Amino acid sequence: MATQAEAAVSARPVQNAVDNLVLREDGLLSSLTTVTSSISTAADYLTVLGDTEKVAAYKELMLSLGKLTHEIKTHQDVLKQLKTSYEPSAEPTDFRGLLESSLAASLSRQPYEPRSDQAMREFVTGLGEDPDSVLAAAAGGAGGSGGAAAGGGSGAAADEDDADEDVVEAGGAGGRRGWQNDKCPLSLKNVLDLEVPVQDPVGYVYDKAAVLEWLRRTRGRAGPGGAAQTQAHPVAGCSHFLHESQLLPARAVEREQRRRRLREAMGGGAAGGGGGGGGAGAGGEEDVIDV
Repeated sequence: MATQAEAAVSARPVQNAVDNLVLREDGLLSSLTTVTSSISTAADYLTVLGDTEKVAAYKELMLSLGKLTHEIKTHQDVLKQLKTSYEPSAEPTDFRGLLESSLAASLSRQPYEPRSDQAMREFVTGLGEDPDSVLAAAAGGAGGSGGAAAGGGSGAAADEDDADEDVVEAGGAGGRRGWQNDKCPLSLKNVLDLEVPVQDPVGYVYDKAAVLEWLRRTRGRAGPGGAAQTQAHPVAGCSHFLHESQLLPARAVEREQRRRRLREAMGGGAAGGGGGGGGAGAGGEEDVIDV
């Protein structure tokens, strides 16, 4: 009877093979990310040109790539499970059959859900469409659930700030496009004019330099009795406690900036993008197609 050490040695070739497969699939996922980024750029051009038929085709392609990405990640999970559970035996192991059956079972339990695909949500949002309703239809489900996810923040946060003229109402054009505010609450610059826009989990967009300075000032200064200054959020009335680690690139804003540059380069003007801030989001798709 093989000792535990002998069994571990016997399992090592399988574990190494699994590690190599996972690494190869990581490379494939990286390539898919590059492809989806290129598709988003192409879709922006086509949207500005008004070629809705090709935009729809790209949307279908993005859905297919999203499903493929989900399947690859699920396959990686199955491989990792095999690595930890495999025990050598005298009988030959049908690894292909084992992986195929495990993958099918995993995909059956957790199929691809477009509404949970962040890349797909950002793509649809960048087209000026509501990701919840569009992706619910793509998934064959009913819309209406999880509506707050499309706006980048909760309805409660929007209700708290609807008196602020620099905040777009939840469900409005700006929220639908993936951000809450027209202007950075710190630098007061239009979000579409920011060189490095970043976004918090609630959906507010900031000038990166301004918000980092605000965080250093409010988190690093001691108050009376040595207590740190802990103002929760740059936006008055918002109770979310902001941390630097939560700030991410504002992809929806970056994409709208790119679309605005495309419109300007093609002679269509900024479509009201300067003073309105929501010019990127305030007009409908009719305002985008003005070439």
